[in-house]
Amino acid sequence: MNDKYSLEKIYPIKLGRGYENTFLLIYKEKDDYETLIKIVKFDYMTHTWQVIYFTKKFGKYVKFLNRRWNLTDTYVLVLYENTGSGSYLTYEVLDWNGSRVIKHVEEDFIIFGSIFFKEHKLIKVTCNQYWVWEENNKKFVLKPYRVSKMPDAEIIEYSLVGKGADESTYKVITDKLNYKVPVGKKIQIIRKDFNDIAGNLRVGSNDDCMKFLELKNGFTITSKCRTIITVQITAGAYNWDSLKKIKIKTL
Repeated sequence: MNDKYSLEKIYPIKLGRGYENTFLLIYKEKDDYETLIKIVKFDYMTHTWQVIYFTKKFGKYVKFLNRRWNLTDTYVLVLYENTGSGSYLTYEVLDWNGSRVIKHVEEDFIIFGSIFFKEHKLIKVTCNQYWVWEENNKKFVLKPYRVSKMPDAEIIEYSLVGKGADESTYKVITDKLNYKVPVGKKIQIIRKDFNDIAGNLRVGSNDDCMKFLELKNGFTITSKCRTIITVQITAGAYNWDSLKKIKIKTL
């Protein structure tokens, strides 16, 4: 290996239908700027380790998921990273077809993005919209995905409504702007629309009472003490003229 990189992590992974002797190797550049990722597999014919995939696409914050995907019924590797002030998501989904690594899907620079598996389905989040990868005419496509409302949560729903792609026409529509919620109760914030417009959701309080929960059940928070939580929503990533503020008082 070139002196430019040093091996930082080795992870055993499952890929495709063959589970044994496959590893994910993560190399860091000496100046901590670039990351080299390799997938290696033991070749029983030659009794050597072979590099079956490598990429420099991701930076120092790269992470991965390794699960069985319902669309392929194989184990896939999802490499992903969030970067920048917009928490831009970049990811790719890799598989092994028995002779080579194949890339099923990839997306770059998805604003306010997240990616996760739920019941073997691959879910993408952007601007509090949830999308699921599905198969349609032998192609993988993203379809709207509605998270279930939790029966024990306070539900806050909103929509971004406007015309076409003109961000300036969009407004934030919500039922009310003030809530009172018992301390410890889950607060589930759900975006209802699937308009092709970015939305900025910011949540904060003046103390350390607030806690973020898993995104798998929607954007959910809770408070461990009495406080006031402020939810700021804009229709458009930085369309501050559309700003709506929701106040949640925990009692």
